[in-house]
Amino acid sequence: MEAIHYLASFFFYLAIVTIVVGLFYKPWVVLWWMDKQNRWMVLQHYGSLAILSFLIKFITE
Repeated sequence: MEAIHYLASFFFYLAIVTIVVGLFYKPWVVLWWMDKQNRWMVLQHYGSLAILSFLIKFITE
């Protein structure tokens, strides 16, 4: 259970970093594989990952 907590923490902080990079620098850097890269897509993809990993992190405490 501790390993899941650490893994969820890692993904949470990684998602927060990619949200910051995608919103304040360039969305293309974090969404390079998509046809359309905009800040809304950054929030959709990495925001949902951040919320999901935060919930897993909170549950496994």
